[in-house]
Amino acid sequence: SNPYISGEYVCFEFATQVNNNAEATGIRAAYVRLRFENWAHAVVAFETADRGLVFIEPQSDREVKLVAGKPYPWLTSGAMRTTKYGDAIIEMQVIW
Repeated sequence: SNPYISGEYVCFEFATQVNNNAEATGIRAAYVRLRFENWAHAVVAFETADRGLVFIEPQSDREVKLVAGKPYPWLTSGAMRTTKYGDAIIEMQVIW
């Protein structure tokens, strides 16, 4: 429910808050750092019993399909796009 504030409350804060809120209620969550050639982004992930690892865009609480080597799915993520870059995901670092 927090607003995106450029330079103050961005994707990293959203991901940290969702992660901490989930873990405070006993739900194991991962902070996921996405690296691109010219920028970075953060989402969260949950290991599910029926679907495996599920990635969530913390700005919108929407599931996102992430594939290394493909661009971030901005159009379906519901997140504030703060960069003009459309480069591919180079690395997905899942931090439990």
